[in-house]
Amino acid sequence: MIFGDSIGDWWSRVDEDRYLRYQASLLLRALQGDKAGAPLAFDWFHERDRTRLLADSIKATVEQLRPAFPGKAMADWKRPIFWKYYDPAAQRPDRPVLSDDPDPPRLSAVLKLGPVMAPHNGGEGWVGLMEIDSAHPAIYSVVDAGGQNLFIDPQGRGNPHLTDQTMMHESNELKKIEMKPEDVRAGAVSTQVLDYVPAKP
Repeated sequence: MIFGDSIGDWWSRVDEDRYLRYQASLLLRALQGDKAGAPLAFDWFHERDRTRLLADSIKATVEQLRPAFPGKAMADWKRPIFWKYYDPAAQRPDRPVLSDDPDPPRLSAVLKLGPVMAPHNGGEGWVGLMEIDSAHPAIYSVVDAGGQNLFIDPQGRGNPHLTDQTMMHESNELKKIEMKPEDVRAGAVSTQVLDYVPAKP
């Protein structure tokens, strides 16, 4: 009801076999509006009354789901919470894992330098969006725990920023990476210039 006027049923077919589909995150960002981690630039509502459209969508969704849960309270219609394990040794029977989750063990978790598990948000390990703007181009990006494994030294000590993005990833937040040199310099906390000196023959 929100996307159909613009892209038909493509949004529901692009990854219909996934546990938690990308269109769910797009829908969340559309509903959050300006409060989204990366607000949408396109007006999916096409100036339709937002509150009325959301109410109609919820009513239609409830009526579509009701036959699948006969006699059950609506609170019992929810999917189970699956978990993403960064250290397979930490698996617990009360926190089910997706059977097709391809993530390998993460050194940061095995060395207890980061979380051993987190609620599965259905997203990839790395999520990125590109803002194409001639004046201020930017990338919005986030990675889950373990994306910085190479910052662990031979003694097993991790960089203090090893898991900075873990909770951002689990809550579908994104960080902005400026792409224009002057924007990068304007937001820099510190800079260091390296001068290349050719070796003498």
